[in-house]
Amino acid sequence: MVRKELFSTGPAEASVRSLRGDPVWESARPSPEQGHRLMRAFLSIKEAALREAIVNFVTDLSALRNEGS
Repeated sequence: MVRKELFSTGPAEASVRSLRGDPVWESARPSPEQGHRLMRAFLSIKEAALREAIVNFVTDLSALRNEGS
């Protein structure tokens, strides 16, 4: 089964899709599909400062999550 990705990198796209209830996103380990989707979305961001902010956010979030477990 091929999964069609529904996201836009255009500035007019302001919708947020819920990932809850999607079995691909609920596993403990990231899937290759998740990594691929994340990389494509990240690489489409043109502003270096925004990419840096995202990396910092995810790094901090991961550290907080790992401290709590």
